[in-house]
Amino acid sequence: MPNATATEIQQLYLAYFGRPADSGLDYWVSKGIKTKEFAENMYLQNEFISINGQLSIQEQVNNMYQNLFARDADTDGLNYWTKQIQTGKLVLASIAVDLIWAATNNMGSEVDKACLSHRTSAAIDYRADVMASASGRLAYQPESILPWIDGKEFTEAKEYMTALGCDGPIKEFPCITCWPIPDTTDELGNEASIGSFKFANSLAKEFDDTLTDIFIPIDNFF
Repeated sequence: MPNATATEIQQLYLAYFGRPADSGLDYWVSKGIKTKEFAENMYLQNEFISINGQLSIQEQVNNMYQNLFARDADTDGLNYWTKQIQTGKLVLASIAVDLIWAATNNMGSEVDKACLSHRTSAAIDYRADVMASASGRLAYQPESILPWIDGKEFTEAKEYMTALGCDGPIKEFPCITCWPIPDTTDELGNEASIGSFKFANSLAKEFDDTLTDIFIPIDNFF
């Protein structure tokens, strides 16, 4: 099976986090990772756990429906996916991969397929605007990783995707250039490091080439 494409990874960001991808997308594309493996990694992240950690299987699957297809899961579909997980035929941690495949390939899923395509295109364009400047890349991050707090930029991105629905205009972005640049120095004026991000003291600097996003690598859990 080939490694996940940038588009597939973006769709999984939508499924699990409900927002356009950050700089981590470039890292994972260059590293090379399978969609199932990537999905299982995302399932373990604080951002996902902070919202879904206490939810039932049905509620977690329904959240993914909302993120991918801008609708609640229908009863038959929700019961089907839940049973597949409960019987061990599918895995909850990577169920988004199966939801996306079904919407893309199954007959009768044309509406969901069109919605996913529109939302994916919107997320790709949103991310392109963010990544177009050093200030955008620096600002597009959570307020806190432990405990997880989205912060203004991630909250705006999620609100944008929610409001977009299945057919909203793609080009009406929040004012990305209006985002405040985070203070990346400690009290002594030294460069600070938060999580796996490496920050720069100046907007002229770029992220470190070894940026690994806000992800905690799945290897660390074993």
